Amino acid sequence: MKRLLVIANSFDAGGAETFLMKLFRRIDRSKYVFDFLVSVPDGKGGEGLYLDEMHSLGGRTFTVPMKLRHPVKCFRAVKRIVRENGYEYVLRLSQQSLAALDLLAAKCGGARVLAMRSTSAGLDGGTLFKLINFLFSPLPRMIPTVKLAPSENAAERTFGRGCVKNGKAHILRNGLDFDDYAYSPGTARRIRDELSLGERPVLGHIGRFSPEKNHRFLLECFSELKKLTPDAALVLVGSGPLFEDTKALAKQLGIYDDCRFLGQRTDVPELFSAFDAVALPSLYEGMPNVIIEAQAAGLRSLVSDTVTREANITGLVEYLPLEGGAGEWAGAVNEIFRQSSAFGRADTRDRFIAAGYGTESVLNEFISLIFG
Repeated sequence: MKRLLVIANSFDAGGAETFLMKLFRRIDRSKYVFDFLVSVPDGKGGEGLYLDEMHSLGGRTFTVPMKLRHPVKCFRAVKRIVRENGYEYVLRLSQQSLAALDLLAAKCGGARVLAMRSTSAGLDGGTLFKLINFLFSPLPRMIPTVKLAPSENAAERTFGRGCVKNGKAHILRNGLDFDDYAYSPGTARRIRDELSLGERPVLGHIGRFSPEKNHRFLLECFSELKKLTPDAALVLVGSGPLFEDTKALAKQLGIYDDCRFLGQRTDVPELFSAFDAVALPSLYEGMPNVIIEAQAAGLRSLVSDTVTREANITGLVEYLPLEGGAGEWAGAVNEIFRQSSAFGRADTRDRFIAAGYGTESVLNEFISLIFG
């Protein structure tokens, strides 16, 4: 059996972590097992939505001290874990240049395959953080032996311009199981009853409550949308540092009673059945899982023009600049509501399979790239 050590940002349902869990559920676990390592403030404990499932699937979990607070302790801890457990294969999920140091530690611990998957086409943080990331930008280009990304933008953001065209980085798509996302009227009714939504037009958003997801703009857009569609509702799924601030803003804007803040959910594929549209006004993205999943469910989406065009697999994605403002976005969402009412759900399965997004094909490619 071959064990892969995945070094992630958390045990929670981030986009990259969700992608790995999809593969872990489907992989032949008599041959391959994923273990997970994350950094936590005190180097102990750890919690997250996927933690129990990781263990139930046979994966082990480790925690190490935070790199920015204790860089030497973190490096030594990663090296020790790799050495003591005999890991040959290590995968780091991040777009940050300093994350490559974890792979260097793994190499010092004896790992042979050092893979890195870029998770975004942008970077959050202050000026100093971005400067540090720029200064260490050569590391992700030099240390990993396998370079992966969900889109060409995300690849070039981490591994350098032209890295995909020259074969130094590989695009590994966010594959999914279409049956999980198939529209179900019964599921839609059950979830709408649970959330007291009735027949209201529902705008959905799934993502971490962090600056790059631009929740403030989303709420401003929804506030304008209420002027056009007074009975509209907004469902927000996820958690993060801005969760409470976003709830407070909804109250300030007078739209809180029309919003549903669900936190982390394990039934995300089913939630799409209850939505009429999805909006993603992100400041930057790599290849957003939520937009891929929305299309698999036959939903139309409105996204900022910072999102890669590679995300539009089915023609159901509309791009709009943030500069247009909340009013323009509200008008576009209102039109999507109208289209959804008129045309219903699209059947996108064949287009996804043709584009290489089937879980089996992505899983086989992942095994080939990581395990040889």
